[in-house]
Amino acid sequence: MPTDPQAAYATVKEMLGWFGGGAAVVTVLAAYLGKLWATRTAARENAKLSVQLEKVKAELKVLIEEQSDAMVRKREAYSKMATTMRVLIKVHQGSSQDAQKAAFLAAYDECSVWASEPVIHSLGLLFDLLVRKNASPPGAIPEAELQSAYQAAILAMRKDSGFPNSTFSYRFVSF
Repeated sequence: MPTDPQAAYATVKEMLGWFGGGAAVVTVLAAYLGKLWATRTAARENAKLSVQLEKVKAELKVLIEEQSDAMVRKREAYSKMATTMRVLIKVHQGSSQDAQKAAFLAAYDECSVWASEPVIHSLGLLFDLLVRKNASPPGAIPEAELQSAYQAAILAMRKDSGFPNSTFSYRFVSF
């Protein structure tokens, strides 16, 4: 391989003669245009994907806001329900039962809109048990069974409020 510039030039000139000068120009031009078209195609695809990504981000943001709002509403409804449900259990009955019952019914109405299916189902089981208890002779439905259904409803609300692995067991306290 020649090392001086004149020998290298002579070698390149001889090679161009073998392949033809036009072929070399076409080869260089084809490589340049191929790279240019590939770059432009990639830029167009990138722009399309960027638009799609922004659209998906916006949709996701709306969904997250809606779910966040729903979770806040559920937690508020569950809090009201949990604090007013005690009117259903003998252990917590007191002198202001009418006000407690009204507050409970309002909380139940709110839960019927915002509660998840598992929560509504557990509340339904509790209410069915209460209806059976009220239609049965005293002592036919044990208080422990009613308390168990109450605990299940509280646990369902807790799980749906962001604690899906909760094993919390509501304890009945009276003074």
